[in-house]
Amino acid sequence: MTLDFLRGFSFFTGVPDSQLKALCNWLYDQYGISQCHIIAANEGNAVALAAGYHLATGETPVVYLQNSGLGNIVNPVASLLNGKVYGIPCLFLVGWRGEPGIHDEPQHRFQGEITMGLLEQMEIPYFILEKDTALEEVQLKLEAYQALFRQGKQAAFVVRKGALDYEAQDKFMGAVVGRYANRIAGGRFALNGREYTLARNDGPNHLHGGNVGYSHRVWTVEEAGADRAVLTLDSPDGEEGYPGHLQARVTYALEGSTLSIHYEAVSDRDTPCNLTNHSYFNLSGQGSGDVLAHKVQLFCSAYTPAGETSIPLGAIDPVEGTPMDLRVPTPIGAHIDEPFQQLVWGHGYDHNFVVDGQPGALRPAARVYSEATGVGMDVETDSPGMQFYTANFVEEGRKGKGGAVYGFRHGFCLETQHFPDTPNQPGFPSATLKAGERYDQTTRFRFFLLEG
Repeated sequence: MTLDFLRGFSFFTGVPDSQLKALCNWLYDQYGISQCHIIAANEGNAVALAAGYHLATGETPVVYLQNSGLGNIVNPVASLLNGKVYGIPCLFLVGWRGEPGIHDEPQHRFQGEITMGLLEQMEIPYFILEKDTALEEVQLKLEAYQALFRQGKQAAFVVRKGALDYEAQDKFMGAVVGRYANRIAGGRFALNGREYTLARNDGPNHLHGGNVGYSHRVWTVEEAGADRAVLTLDSPDGEEGYPGHLQARVTYALEGSTLSIHYEAVSDRDTPCNLTNHSYFNLSGQGSGDVLAHKVQLFCSAYTPAGETSIPLGAIDPVEGTPMDLRVPTPIGAHIDEPFQQLVWGHGYDHNFVVDGQPGALRPAARVYSEATGVGMDVETDSPGMQFYTANFVEEGRKGKGGAVYGFRHGFCLETQHFPDTPNQPGFPSATLKAGERYDQTTRFRFFLLEG
């Protein structure tokens, strides 16, 4: 086995040479790559040596770039970019000299921040290998990344836009939506004896918080780290027609292969509140086409049928005996075009499913996987419902990040949530956030590799 799947992948190392040697020895044992470890101080030497070695032997060298001065800020980036451009299959261990403590100095932290920013702009994946990182953790990460390259190409699993394109887009890709995710019939609801009018931004209905919902606001970064980010938003009383001054807080935390999203909010008046994440996933890699071959399993025995404009009809129906029954792994495309009225009106799946189990308790909601890459995703939530949406309204030719092109059914969403139109549906679990109380909801996405 070669290390082609690691082409363009980088580490930032602040580790002793002994740990680096142990990592290289493990790579040799695991993948049979050569013990040729090229140590170079600039990208020209590194790429030249790596290319020559690869052409002569057909094997994958390990290149360790030692950069300890501010004058070499761009060298790691240039080396990685050259490796991608020239197609040289190298494992780049990018960092600075291995003397203990040197990377705690301000100039090296500054250099690292600049380098990581440039890597992100060029969409070169990386992670930070600290001096106390266990070798076993590195091994697990490498094995996980191998799945991205089973088809000989780099893959990203979230269909996405650029950093501040959230403000301009209309498909909510990757965004937190609110104040009320999903639809509210007729753009109106009554609360505490008063009627409130909202924007009708989805035909006759209100969708995802209105014309300038939370998805189109720039949130404040309260905390940002390697595995945790906290965003906050201040939503004034009357914004988009909603009552109450609401303060929202969303925490993203990465632990191993699990991403958790924790939503919190408080309001000084009673208000509907329903926050979710609207990421579109394609586990075969963004830009790889439709997701109809993905297999989906929903831990949902019931759903809320909707009318022609996607507003629930008020019933909670069993999925059994219908194309909505996805309780066992089923290709997304297996029934999506059947002449079942719910699928006809939704142009595919765009429905709220009732998650089995007790709302408020974290429990399984979905499992989806791609046999093409061997990558799977489990979803857990404490929300009562989940919208399963198959990108039925994403037009062909929509451009995404990194030049990827998206189209009809090129992704799927699993939006954990309160039920749609709950403010007008007394039979649904309440979505009213009482003044002074705390909105608290968690969703976890765990990624895994299929066995075999």
